[in-house]
Amino acid sequence: MNRRALVTAGTGGIGLETAVGLATAGYAVTVVGRDAVRGGSAVERINAVGTVTEARFVTADLASLAEVRDLADRVAADGALSVLVNNVGAMFDDRRVTAQRVSACGDGLVEPGAGMDERQEAVR
Repeated sequence: MNRRALVTAGTGGIGLETAVGLATAGYAVTVVGRDAVRGGSAVERINAVGTVTEARFVTADLASLAEVRDLADRVAADGALSVLVNNVGAMFDDRRVTAQRVSACGDGLVEPGAGMDERQEAVR
């Protein structure tokens, strides 16, 4: 059975090192990030140590709930994950609210109904 791992923000830093470690341990690794150039470099580095299957890069901006949903659909279409590393994170000095009314700063606040689709809103 092919063990699959997905690492968000896996194009540099601790995310990339985690992805390299997973590939070395025999996982088929997918890294997620916003920058395709960094993603390509990450895949090259991961493939240099991985032996199971070639790593892949998937572009997604995880500050966008629409892109998070799209990413989830794309990943789920490939089958179950063995490992998910949610490495993405940020801290801002000022409060920023995304287009979906979700706070993108350290306060963790979500405005009422933020990110809900019609089905969830009807149940609410």
